[in-house]
Amino acid sequence: MYKEDMSIMTIEDIKVNLKKQSRPVKIRELSKIMGISAGDYPAFRRMVKSAVAAGQLARLRGGRLTVESPRNIVLGKLMVSRAGHGFVIPDDKGAEVYISSRDMGGALHGEKVKASIKSSQAGKNREGRIIEVLNREAGRVVGHLRKGRFGYYVTADDPRIKGNVEIENARDLPLKNDLIVTTRLYPWTDPYMPPRGYVEEVLGEKGAPGIDIDSLIISRGLPQEFDAGVKPELAKIRRTITKKEIARRLDLRDVIVFTIDPADAKDHDDAISLEPLENGHYSLGVHIADVSHYVLENSMLDHQARLRGNS
Repeated sequence: MYKEDMSIMTIEDIKVNLKKQSRPVKIRELSKIMGISAGDYPAFRRMVKSAVAAGQLARLRGGRLTVESPRNIVLGKLMVSRAGHGFVIPDDKGAEVYISSRDMGGALHGEKVKASIKSSQAGKNREGRIIEVLNREAGRVVGHLRKGRFGYYVTADDPRIKGNVEIENARDLPLKNDLIVTTRLYPWTDPYMPPRGYVEEVLGEKGAPGIDIDSLIISRGLPQEFDAGVKPELAKIRRTITKKEIARRLDLRDVIVFTIDPADAKDHDDAISLEPLENGHYSLGVHIADVSHYVLENSMLDHQARLRGNS
């Protein structure tokens, strides 16, 4: 037996000691095994109970403790609704696990998580709580930079990411309120701590041209450059329509057709025409751009368009 320092003890220390035992043990017995003093025992007991509540430890019948049972643990991707609750989509293709807003454990939409099953009833979704985020350091958040009483924080553009991200200016960038920035997240450490990170890149000021598109691309994790295979396909696209192609289509070039997009639109892809008829009625034409003429089905360009599509 040895004495454990409560000031530096972690849940992992407790797990290591539990795994060494030949059978599950009660809290009091575990405290003696770990050399916890009588004065430290209340704090040790609270620590163990919190770990059980968070799903980091499991309590068996009779109050005996063990590390979490693999049968009650699910690994998967967290999908959060705008309302604040979410679902874990298991890696093993099993039934999804419902996560209430109070059981998120600080996890964010799209992260890979470890969830502990709380209950499972016939005909209902399994319900659980997040006990660990497995890939936070790989994530980025795009949002508005704000300066609060205790430093800068970022409010995410994605409404499915609730709360604020506390940030540091680790790269000594020129920061000010209302900038749109990307934040690289630090690894997840505690279910009761807010997400933290540092400003990775300043995209620009709120409302600046192109910022909304850049924010959307980065927040969805899309590549900002096209794959190499796309450029040869783009080079083959003709800017003029061949006579053969015109001959097989209805030619309305003598009709006045006008777009309904604003002048600064990136794509003028729909238009209308209005012609009076001899009987006093009007013929309304609705003209839609034939994108499939340029983007062939299952081409590299088609796959890139599907990846980036938002409607």
